[in-house]
Amino acid sequence: MNLVSNPNDLFNTCSFFDFDYVERPGADAVRVQYHTGFASRVEVAYSPAEDFLKESTGAFLWSANFKGYDVQALAGYYRNHLAVGLGWAGSIGGAGFKGEATWFYDLEEAPGMNRGNIVAATGIDYMFGSGTFAVLEFLYNGGYDRTDEGVILITQPLRPDNIMFSEFAVTLSAQHPFSSVLNGGLAVMGLPDISAAFVMPNIKYSVLTNLDLEVVSQVFIGGKNSIFEEAGSSWFVGLQYSF
Repeated sequence: MNLVSNPNDLFNTCSFFDFDYVERPGADAVRVQYHTGFASRVEVAYSPAEDFLKESTGAFLWSANFKGYDVQALAGYYRNHLAVGLGWAGSIGGAGFKGEATWFYDLEEAPGMNRGNIVAATGIDYMFGSGTFAVLEFLYNGGYDRTDEGVILITQPLRPDNIMFSEFAVTLSAQHPFSSVLNGGLAVMGLPDISAAFVMPNIKYSVLTNLDLEVVSQVFIGGKNSIFEEAGSSWFVGLQYSF
């Protein structure tokens, strides 16, 4: 439901930094859906693994519309963790209001680690009269584990029980159509507990009907000993053809 972080999704955790992946990476899983009404459904999904306890994932999800809000609840098993979650999407005063929260409980006790933690994100989005679309989101990552940073890439999707490189994150992003063929945007993320930040400006130009030219910059500003400390900045230029 959220536009930046998705703690309710046990199968398809996405990375906000992987801008070049239009679709989520996907998962090898079996999924069954049953629509119980116009805006309600139940579904069951299971992703098997060779190591059943450590790597497999399974979940049950129920969703419906209640007084203009899409709500969902889930219960499942994620890699040796129990998971219970809730999400919603609606509007307040013309602005979109969304949120997701999932509680994870480790079935094995680890020294120095809490067995239960919450990952929650909530945000608002608004379309201005000028065509600018803006999103503001707050994230609490209760499963933050600094020891994970040495074995992951910044663009690699994290786990839903540890969805960010910090305990807290605030993201503000905006996209604006400057003309019928030119769009630009800016995303800024602050990670206050590790004194780090991320800035990503982008611009897209429609060269032809089905051909777009996009320029993206990623600037990582890292506090001492944070994962962003030596990440620096990068520029990307790409052509996208749609057919």
